[in-house]
Amino acid sequence: MSTVLVIDPSASVRETLRIVLGHEHQVTALATFPEAPGGRPPDVVLLGLPPPPRDEAAVGRRLLRDFPDVPLLLLHAADAVDVSAVVPPHVPFECLAKPFDAYAVRARIRSLVGVRHRRAAAEPAAFAPRWPLAPPYVTAEAASVARQVLASRLAVMLVQGEPGTGVGSVVRALRSSGRWPGAFIELDAARLGGGELTAALLAPRTAATVHVTRLDRAPWPVQAELAGILDDIHTGARDQRLVCSAERDLCALAAAGGFLPELAYAVSAVPIVLAPLRERSDDVPALVEALTRTLLPRLGLDAVDYRPAALERLSRYLWFGNIAELEAVLIRTLVLHRPRVVEPEQLVFLPEQTQPALVQRMPATAAVTHRPAAASNLVVAPHSVDLEIALGELAHELRNPMVTIKTVAQHFDGIVADPEARRRFSELMVDAVARMDGLVETLLEFSRFRTPAQRPTDVGTLLDRALDEQRQALADREVKVERHGATPGVVAIDGEQVQFALRCLCRGLLPSLAPHSTLVAHVHANGTVELRFHTEPSIAARLSAWVEPQANGVEEPPPLAVALAAALLARNNGVLTITRGDAATTAIGIEWKHVAERSAVTN
Repeated sequence: MSTVLVIDPSASVRETLRIVLGHEHQVTALATFPEAPGGRPPDVVLLGLPPPPRDEAAVGRRLLRDFPDVPLLLLHAADAVDVSAVVPPHVPFECLAKPFDAYAVRARIRSLVGVRHRRAAAEPAAFAPRWPLAPPYVTAEAASVARQVLASRLAVMLVQGEPGTGVGSVVRALRSSGRWPGAFIELDAARLGGGELTAALLAPRTAATVHVTRLDRAPWPVQAELAGILDDIHTGARDQRLVCSAERDLCALAAAGGFLPELAYAVSAVPIVLAPLRERSDDVPALVEALTRTLLPRLGLDAVDYRPAALERLSRYLWFGNIAELEAVLIRTLVLHRPRVVEPEQLVFLPEQTQPALVQRMPATAAVTHRPAAASNLVVAPHSVDLEIALGELAHELRNPMVTIKTVAQHFDGIVADPEARRRFSELMVDAVARMDGLVETLLEFSRFRTPAQRPTDVGTLLDRALDEQRQALADREVKVERHGATPGVVAIDGEQVQFALRCLCRGLLPSLAPHSTLVAHVHANGTVELRFHTEPSIAARLSAWVEPQANGVEEPPPLAVALAAALLARNNGVLTITRGDAATTAIGIEWKHVAERSAVTN
């Protein structure tokens, strides 16, 4: 039977939880933290904080001292508590606001108990390094010093590096060497108070190796306390290894009066210094290759190559977040573009750049039947949806948001512990689900269309509605719409089906419109439609390849929305055309067969 410790100031909450959980777990309920927790730690702690004002940082320090690795269920909403201050690092936790449901409490407790048991079973592998302690992840100098430190069996050592240089991974790689047997815990010096470090090290669960992180941010009382612990370790009075990590040079801090000198020199005897990535730009191409190799299976991708210009652009960036930022850029680029070859313009450096990049062109899956291009450089879309193309594009449309969701699931623990990451990934998740929901709705609506009920319809009115639906998206890209052709263009069509086709066409065309450009929409008196815009040659070739395979060496089927639009237009005797003109302009058009036939008879 698992053990559950309830800490809550409300007697009603404590008694309710005893009743709700008592038949499955051994429950201990207290109003405040126990004075001296001893014996076997509980499997889960349920914590209800008193009403504000309260010292949440002090609660976090108490949990770190007494229950450093016990899963936590906070009896509050996530936005009602400073989670980063309360929850110790690397501790699984969930939030459940009062008043809660009995079944929800039981389900959360079972989940957290399972997490603890899995963590205990997997303890030897929990500290497996993310990468080897070798170039290109670290410099050759840092790898050499690390090997010498391990060979000397120093009891006190320091790993120094800016955020993102991989300090945690280096510590895990050192531990995986087999030279550090026994238990291992981490303590955040920046969140410790006076006396708490000694209490944690003297607790029954004291580890053989203790990793004190962010030592350069330790308060003065903690520095003095640690200096005394070092004396015990050096004299053999304490049989422990102490690994410290810091973001800044401790000796330089001590010289400036910002750190205890004796502690700085004691832990910095042989530091393993991780150079910032901006100082080792020559290593970036090798790092990109190594990181990409580890990312491909996680992202469901095959081999990916990088253009020399893309690697040069990566090498020239200053990398404020070091290797961690480089890895994030590669993840964003690979997830959002899913490229076979990464071009320099595809690199997504900033999180806010992900939104316009979410809708991207998809790799070719099958050839499209087409009519030969006329002398006017006109290419014509197919009259029906090729099943292979539709299925291939559907798979790709679903795959991107599914990869986003999978990535969030794989990094869930780290995301929960980081408020900024929670915000960013929440936006990506909402967008991914919205994309899948929109895709399903589009397919359901398309499936309801049958034989067209043709009647005279003003095509211009339908086009205006379709453009109006994309008004916000066009505004976001700062695309101005110019509407030409005041005369109604009346054609015998099924208005509902053509309205859907125009909506899909505008949505599929949107990613090809350059920001700060103009889209000219023209409806002629005979009902033909023309959407004209300026394009780069590469985009013009890609648009033509939607309906003309291997145009200019490009082979790419149309996006699913465009393929559906072409199919419905064909049912209504319409033909989707793409014309490449001079002055870097491209025009997407719709022509009607019966209009063309009537014109031919007249001539």
